[in-house]
Amino acid sequence: MKLSGLITSATAWPRWAAWLLVALFAAAVARFHEPGTGFTSLICFGDKFAENSLPVLQATAHDIQKGSWGYDGQFYAQLALDPTLRDPGLPNAIDNLPYRARRILFAWSAHLLGLGQPFWVLQAFALQNVLCWALIGWLLRRWIPLDSAFNLLRWAGVMFSSGLMCSVHRALTDGPSLLLIIIALRLLEQGRTGVGSLVLGINGLGRETNVLAAVLLPPPGRDARSWLRAFVCGLLAVAPLILWLAWLRHAYANGFDTGSRNLQAPFTGLAEKIGQTASLAFSGGRSWAPWSVATLAAYLVQSAFLGLHRDWKSPVWRLGMTTALFGLFLGSAVWEGEPGAFTRVLLPLNLAFNLRLQPGRTSHLVWAALGNLSVLHGFAEMRIPLLSSLF
Repeated sequence: MKLSGLITSATAWPRWAAWLLVALFAAAVARFHEPGTGFTSLICFGDKFAENSLPVLQATAHDIQKGSWGYDGQFYAQLALDPTLRDPGLPNAIDNLPYRARRILFAWSAHLLGLGQPFWVLQAFALQNVLCWALIGWLLRRWIPLDSAFNLLRWAGVMFSSGLMCSVHRALTDGPSLLLIIIALRLLEQGRTGVGSLVLGINGLGRETNVLAAVLLPPPGRDARSWLRAFVCGLLAVAPLILWLAWLRHAYANGFDTGSRNLQAPFTGLAEKIGQTASLAFSGGRSWAPWSVATLAAYLVQSAFLGLHRDWKSPVWRLGMTTALFGLFLGSAVWEGEPGAFTRVLLPLNLAFNLRLQPGRTSHLVWAALGNLSVLHGFAEMRIPLLSSLF
C-alpha cells in the first residue's frame, strides 16, 4: 500500500468509528419504541402522578412506568400539550408550574413539531433530544474534525457524556439547550453578533441557567460605539427571559421560585457530594457508586484543566469557567442521585473542556481521558448496545 493510502486509512477510521457509535446510539433509541405508545417511554411518566395529569394526556396513548414517580420530562411534556398555559388543569398536573413554565421553549418546539396533535406532540417531545443530539454531532465537526483517535475521544466525550445521555433518555431540556449554545457560538465566530445574541436570548427560555452563556459575547472595546453594541447584544441575550419571568410573576405569585435546594452557599453541595461518593466508594456501597465517582471526577478534572489553562480572550474558555464556577453554587438537589442532575446542568463545561483540548499535546491526552470519564455512565444510561455491558 502506498504511503498516501496509509495516511488516508489512518485518518479515515475515526470517522467510521464515529458512524459506528451513531449506529449504536440509533439502535439504543429504537429499543425505547413500543407499539401503540411510540417513544413516550423516553419521557418517563410515573403512575404516581397519573391521576393528576391533564385530561388530554390521560386520553392520549403513552407509556406509564408502574410504581414510579416518573421524572421531570413528564411535566414539560404536559406543557407541550398546552404551551399557552391556558389549561386550568395545569397547576394540578405539574408539580411546580411557575418553575417548570420558565422553561417553555422546548414545550413550544414540540407542540409545533407535533402540529398540535396530542399523540404527535408527545412523540415530538420524546424525540427532539434525539434530533438535537444528531445536530450537535454534525456541528461539532467544525471544531473537532474526526481525523484522529484523540479527536474521536473529544467528540465522543461530548456526544456520550452522562449529562447529554441523561437528557436524551429522559426527554429533558439540557440537550436542546446545548445545541442552541453551539449554534450561538458558531454565529458569533462568524461575526454575526446580533443573531448570535438573539439565539442566546431565545435559549434562556429553554433553561434560565442558559443566560450564563452570554459570556460568549465579545467584550466591548474602548470606544463608545462598541460599548453600545455590547449593551444591545447583552440585552438581546437576557431580555426574553426577563420578559417571560415578569409575565410569570404577574400570572403566578411564586413565579420566581428557584426550586427546592437547587442553589446553596458555595461548595456546600459539592462537599456533600464528595463525602457521599467517597463513603459509598470505600464502603462498597450501592451499585451506582462507580458512576458517581466517574462523573464527579470528570467535573473536577474539567474544572481544574480550565483553571490551569486560562485564556480570558477565548469565549469558549469563558463559557467553561463560568459554568464550572456556577457548579460551586449548586445545591444538594442537583448533586444527589444516580449520579446526579449536575451532569446535565454543567453540560456547557463539558463542551468547553473538549473544545479547549489541543491535539498533539501528550498531556492533553491524559486530561481528555480523565475529563471524559462520564461517558462510562453515558453508555450505561442510554443502554448503548455492546458498550453498556462493558462497564
